[in-house]
Amino acid sequence: PGDLPAYELCDDETADGFTLFDLTSQDNAITLGAPGLLVQYYTSETDAQDDTNVIDPATGFTNTVNPQTIWVRVSDADTGCSSFTTITLRVLPNPSPNTNPTPIELCDALTLDDGIEVFDLTLREAEILGGEPGVSATYYETRELAEAGNALEAIVDPTNYSNTTTPQIIYVRITNDTTGCYTIVEL
Repeated sequence: PGDLPAYELCDDETADGFTLFDLTSQDNAITLGAPGLLVQYYTSETDAQDDTNVIDPATGFTNTVNPQTIWVRVSDADTGCSSFTTITLRVLPNPSPNTNPTPIELCDALTLDDGIEVFDLTLREAEILGGEPGVSATYYETRELAEAGNALEAIVDPTNYSNTTTPQIIYVRITNDTTGCYTIVEL
């Protein structure tokens, strides 16, 4: 095994610097796809050398510090030889927008009593972003669409949006433009 790039994931909903890693997703990068190799993960170099306290299950490891070094033992069953390397786990921060923006309210004026108006959803964007640099906002009609983050399913023109119900929640996906990490805000 050679030097490995850091294994980076975005923080989960609790935004505490800890998240669940599937260490086995790195097996192929570690072995370069060579068959017949056993890859095991450890939280200390001593454990890796002694083959004790293997991380089990390696498919569901939550880091204990951020960043965290994990020791990797690669064994060849045919030769009995083992080699060692490390991988760094890093939890990337999510954006930290204002998650309680002021609602946008309009009087029912276009067609009286239909509950439908044209809203500029971006009126609260500055309030939501709170001056955080390097982030952008996209608007969605459902939380599921916002979580998926497909730009083709975003509200096409958030400056000219006709509500579908009243009241209605719009889900604003605030995305870090560099890492892709995101936070959902209800507007």
